[in-house]
Amino acid sequence: TNNRFFFFFKAYQNSVRISPILAKKESSILLYMQTSTQLLLRIFPFWCFLLFFKLAGSLHYALFPILTERVFPVWVVGLLVGGAAGLQMIFDVPAGYTLDRYGYVRILFWSTSCFLIGCLLLLIGIYPWTIVLSLLLAMIGWLFFGPGMNAYVLVHAKKSVSGRFMATRDVMGAAGVVFAMTLLVCTVHAST
Repeated sequence: TNNRFFFFFKAYQNSVRISPILAKKESSILLYMQTSTQLLLRIFPFWCFLLFFKLAGSLHYALFPILTERVFPVWVVGLLVGGAAGLQMIFDVPAGYTLDRYGYVRILFWSTSCFLIGCLLLLIGIYPWTIVLSLLLAMIGWLFFGPGMNAYVLVHAKKSVSGRFMATRDVMGAAGVVFAMTLLVCTVHAST
């Protein structure tokens, strides 16, 4: 495919009569774009993982207060969610050290497993112990997700294309949240 690419570029260069210096610069820019696209596609499974993690996480946190309100008073729901956010803030720096020590892939696997178990606990039923345990396990999942995801992206990105990788990370995360809110609207509409 590279030979075909350069053949078409040479034909383009001859048809528009570009100076050789400008043509060389354009070909290097086009080759750079091609390699950065290949790099982005190389970790495509990670982008899918990111999309579905954000989708599930957004659904969990959107439905959590609604489901918890059936068991606890509203002020207890606020304390639970605020307490989980406070614990995440406190353990953020130790989480980074843990990622450095044990590796981001291993910690991402275990934290995603904790988050999955926390979400599956809600399928047992809406009881006080399932809600609190689900929130704690989801907190562990969210705690290691951000730094682990950033480490994974930056390890696989070359320095010259790291900005594109981080932008793609943000786009996939935002797409997961948008899909989750769309599913939430459909779920609420179907349940009424």
